[in-house]
Amino acid sequence: FREEYQRQRDEAAEIARAALRALMLDAVAVLAERLDTEDPQERVRAAKTILSFDTKTAAVDSNRKVVNRLNRLIAQIDEEAASSLPPVNSNGKYLRGPRHR
Repeated sequence: FREEYQRQRDEAAEIARAALRALMLDAVAVLAERLDTEDPQERVRAAKTILSFDTKTAAVDSNRKVVNRLNRLIAQIDEEAASSLPPVNSNGKYLRGPRHR
């Protein structure tokens, strides 16, 4: 039950994130319009928002790269560990003897 609940929760969150990503272009267009306004305070707010968003997305992108690198290293370690294990029989017991070293 818990696994299915978590799976559906993750799926719903991904759908929400996709919807937000679809709205980002519109939001950026609105901010870009605000940069052209006559009100200097409004221009500053728009500029700060844009810069803040850039900083946050850069951090997320950097974290994503680190996570991807760690996942590749874990997979490599798993492969190396699996290839160094002695062979097993159909019962999962390790085979021994000079042929299997």
